[in-house]
Amino acid sequence: MNADGQTIVIDKYLYHSPPKGLGVAKIVSLVVIGTLIIFPLVSKGYRQGGDDLVNQILAHLKSSNSKELSKYFATTVEMDISPNTVVCSKARAEHILSDFFFKHRVSTLKIIHQIDSKSEYKLVVILMNTNNGSFRTTLSMKNSGNGFLITEIRIENGQDTSP
Repeated sequence: MNADGQTIVIDKYLYHSPPKGLGVAKIVSLVVIGTLIIFPLVSKGYRQGGDDLVNQILAHLKSSNSKELSKYFATTVEMDISPNTVVCSKARAEHILSDFFFKHRVSTLKIIHQIDSKSEYKLVVILMNTNNGSFRTTLSMKNSGNGFLITEIRIENGQDTSP
């Protein structure tokens, strides 16, 4: 009421009028449905994105753990450890890598180049220092539909380790 005794009604939507045709329940439903559709797409991309996957692989390389690393191998893997190159089964690739780690215990790793801009292919070039020298190591990965798997491992003597 004002001083004259008149009732003054203030429009509660003076500054923000509600959207026409959309109630609160409809807006909440749209947000929930949008979240349910978008979140799995975003989270799948993150899990198989460059950093998470590469960090897991690097952790197994650094610990010289060929068994855990082999979980990321494709059915067949090209193993190129100078001077030998062979395309072999996942189990054989694990054995070859295990022999390498037995002779060359990894001390430090440094990523010197990484390509993960494509959804079908990833490549990581690593400088791997061991108790018996440095090695330029290249990991090639392809998308299997369920995530990226290592299809090629190339370990070169580290005399020229420039990218």
